[in-house]
Amino acid sequence: MTELDHLAARAPAQISMATLARFLWRDRLFILGTSVVAVIMTIVYIHTSTFKYTTYLQVTPVSTGGVGAVSLPSGLRSIASLAGIAMPSGQDAASFDLYLELLKSVNVATELMNQPQIARKVFSSEWSEAENSWKKPPDRLGGAKRIVKAVLGVPARPWVPPNGARLQEYLQAVIKIESNPKVATVTLRLEHADRDFSSRLLLATHMAADQFLRRKAMNRAQANIAYLSEKLSSTSIAELRMAIAQSLSEQEKVLMSTSATIPFAAEPIGEPFSSLRPTAPRPIRDLILALLFGLVLGASYSLARGVLRSESTAGRA
Repeated sequence: MTELDHLAARAPAQISMATLARFLWRDRLFILGTSVVAVIMTIVYIHTSTFKYTTYLQVTPVSTGGVGAVSLPSGLRSIASLAGIAMPSGQDAASFDLYLELLKSVNVATELMNQPQIARKVFSSEWSEAENSWKKPPDRLGGAKRIVKAVLGVPARPWVPPNGARLQEYLQAVIKIESNPKVATVTLRLEHADRDFSSRLLLATHMAADQFLRRKAMNRAQANIAYLSEKLSSTSIAELRMAIAQSLSEQEKVLMSTSATIPFAAEPIGEPFSSLRPTAPRPIRDLILALLFGLVLGASYSLARGVLRSESTAGRA
């Protein structure tokens, strides 16, 4: 026999579909058992879980109508540049993109911490009504967690009373931002067991981000007005005074827009609305997935064991 004949003789025979089907039929009770166990575990999960609803808030950019956009003739702007006067850029400080970034920022979270109804609801397990203060919650597995972290080399994280940083972590975990490329709207989505609280939190987060941008734009406009007013009073060149006066007028418009009570950066499209039925967990979907998972897990184990046994038998032969 040649070397190729020896290799062919030692190579395992190809397993047919009939053989694989025989493996599955032989272990049918095991496969059925894994499916039943998966379904039972899912049923226990469903009965012990808190049903959550999804709340939505749609927002759209506020149209400023060109407020704050400084349009100066090129000649006047050149004169201002030669004189060393920094003219405002004219960009809208309350951009919609910045609003979206602020929704999950520590600045907004710190503002929300000043609203007791929200902070105490989010960290309900750490609020003591009797002591009217934050209190470290009992941790029955604290010792075991410390041992595991020490073994894995994970640094221990001491308990910190709820603050802006912790609330920011919560906002980043629960608030989802979904944009629609077809229309100029963005949907804020939050999943929680209390639909009323979800609505309050979404609205409060929106208002905190909008107000933060409003204050920022107001402070910037006031600083620009003070700067331009000083330059206007100390400038005698007619063309330069005209450029400064036009820019000053635009900044006055920005200041007026920030003083209004209407939305500044983003405007809600109606009130928040919640799903009528729970969105998590979903019993029917979860049970079907559990059944499929059990079947796949049991079948995979059965096939792997059958193939390994066949190769072992062929090797001994």
